Amino acid sequence: MNKKGLSRLCSCFCLFAHRGICYGIACGGVLFLAIFVAVFGFPVWVSELFEKRMEARRKNRVVNAGK
Repeated sequence: MNKKGLSRLCSCFCLFAHRGICYGIACGGVLFLAIFVAVFGFPVWVSELFEKRMEARRKNRVVNAGK
């Protein structure tokens, strides 16, 4: 293989390696964000939903107790 063919092959390899690394970082970042939201956001959302339901029950009891 001559120098021109070798440099073209190396250039193509470097381009695909760079794209792979960049896409891997981007997808890894999105995956990390999704996992972070699932781990920390979901329990917070569930606890807020539970608190709203409990508050609605308390208000309902107070209204029904006054009848």
